[in-house]
Amino acid sequence: MQATGKVSLAEFEAMFEAVKNWGRWGADDELGTLNYITRDHVKRATRLVNSGRSVSMAIPINTVAGPDNPHPAIHYMTQNHDILIGSSKLAFSMDFLGMECHGDCHTHIDALCHIAYGGLLYGGRPASNVTSKGARGLDITTYANGVVGRGVLLDIPRLRGVLYLEPGEAVTRAELEAATGAGWRKEHGTTATTAKARPGCTSTRSRGCTSGKSRRSSPMETARRCRAPSTAFCIPSIPCRSSPWAWSSLTA
Repeated sequence: MQATGKVSLAEFEAMFEAVKNWGRWGADDELGTLNYITRDHVKRATRLVNSGRSVSMAIPINTVAGPDNPHPAIHYMTQNHDILIGSSKLAFSMDFLGMECHGDCHTHIDALCHIAYGGLLYGGRPASNVTSKGARGLDITTYANGVVGRGVLLDIPRLRGVLYLEPGEAVTRAELEAATGAGWRKEHGTTATTAKARPGCTSTRSRGCTSGKSRRSSPMETARRCRAPSTAFCIPSIPCRSSPWAWSSLTA
């Protein structure tokens, strides 16, 4: 399935005005849609835990440059155990890690100051609030306490019956709706309680494992190697026409 047709500027701006939450939680708000995850939502989410298993969504740190990784992470050792501390038997190993916090090959969360449109950040603040010295508000420290809540995985490759989505393919609004539909939940043995997206939820859209090595592997090898729902390799896109669906799922 290829990407849908282009969105005109007028169509985009109409969607932008329809779904933006500027002022919804006050002029000084820095949380955005995280305001939907209330303490009650978190408490209800903790009651859904059964196995206690943790599943990482992190992409392994990539230090090799490539078409999808033009700015690889820098990693080197700054001290090793061959340097003893004085005359004792004590030794330490230490390392340095430097990386650009964006791109398809680096796991990250975008702060609300990341994107400006028409010279304005979230809430109508001026884009000039972000300078070469950093951001004056809306930065990632807002999420310092973490994001905890009920999660919903929308498994698009499984919906299509494939292991992964090809580069250039787009995930449509109809597919996002189908991934949470009643028929899908019944067919795959899940329930409406655990599959339906609703206010206070976080959603993860799986594109399958698309690293070069895993693309040539068997299904079992792919499942074993893929540590994250979205391992980047010219990843497919979520068209902006899906934005109204995401917004309505939060506000319904």
